[in-house]
Amino acid sequence: MSEQNPQLDLTKISFPTDRLSIKDLRNLFPEKFDMVDGRVQFSGFGRVGDDLEATLQLERHVARSVFDAAMGRASSIFMASDPLDAKEMLAQSFIEYRLASGPHHAEQLVRNIEEQAVDQAKAFGKSVSI
Repeated sequence: MSEQNPQLDLTKISFPTDRLSIKDLRNLFPEKFDMVDGRVQFSGFGRVGDDLEATLQLERHVARSVFDAAMGRASSIFMASDPLDAKEMLAQSFIEYRLASGPHHAEQLVRNIEEQAVDQAKAFGKSVSI
């Protein structure tokens, strides 16, 4: 990581989706795994956040956006939706994937991602909070 242009280290973020297993996905979407013809259709999981890939991208978008804001710079990540919409969609996805027990828990999970990003900014001497 360059001291000139510090970047968020995604490998140091503990994302809620890290806890998902294939077994979890199979239980959530049996129709995708146990198709009559024996095939597995792995793309397009989910309903609220379009699919699992979208949820993974949203987690990273939230982390990067908060990190960039904490560093005092505009986010380099483009998302069509407003950051609040991204957080709301992410919270809904956490409920859908049974990573959160309800809206309050989902909001806590989103805030935890934000806190981890802010902590990384603090390591570069930024005194910020979310």
